[in-house]
Amino acid sequence: MVKLYISDRAKIDELIAMNGYTQKSLSDKVDIIPSYLSAILNGKRSAGVKTAKKISGRLGVEISDIFFAQDVYKSYTK
Repeated sequence: MVKLYISDRAKIDELIAMNGYTQKSLSDKVDIIPSYLSAILNGKRSAGVKTAKKISGRLGVEISDIFFAQDVYKSYTK
């Protein structure tokens, strides 16, 4: 499972403003609730690939321009 996190908060804030969005309007466009977008932007939650793709698409950049991936492996113990 891959978790995607914002790589540069200042950069994404600039992209949001340059594209004429507020956090609320961007969350509406990518069909997520504002609190989830806020948590993603603040690094408290990760974004799924689908959500990251929607956000980067609305901001006119590639996913890798604003997100970094963190691999997560589940370990199982008996």
